[in-house]
Amino acid sequence: MDAYALDLSDGQRVLEIGTGTGYNAALLCHRLGAANVVSIDIDLTLVDQAREHLAELGYATLLEVGDGADGVPGAAPYDAILATAAVDHIPHAWIEQLRPGGIILTDLRGGFSGAMVRLRKIDGARSRAAATITSQPSCRCAGRRATRCARA
Repeated sequence: MDAYALDLSDGQRVLEIGTGTGYNAALLCHRLGAANVVSIDIDLTLVDQAREHLAELGYATLLEVGDGADGVPGAAPYDAILATAAVDHIPHAWIEQLRPGGIILTDLRGGFSGAMVRLRKIDGARSRAAATITSQPSCRCAGRRATRCARA
């Protein structure tokens, strides 16, 4: 996932959906400061490991265990939401927790499979967003578990 597509500025707050190893959270902490990064994952073991990895780097950011579709309302609002897992729809909770003008960046499953979606919340609306869908280059390894892309 390309965190640079979020076009972040100093002091902005980001919610990452899918903590995983903590790699993206570490990049975001480095850019924005640990106090401005919140990450959630459904897997307690991954969150604990990510917490250790981030602590080794000197970052003590808020890591939550839970369903990413619910976001983390207690730490909202966010200037950006970065989902590292593909979704088949944009959860309403994400739009609710996003500041006006904020961005959601995620991959879509289903008919748009492999498409990165960048949404911007418009007009301060609580439930409206404008979307840009960008197809990613096709890859022979798409849909397969691989440690290295066949194109590389």
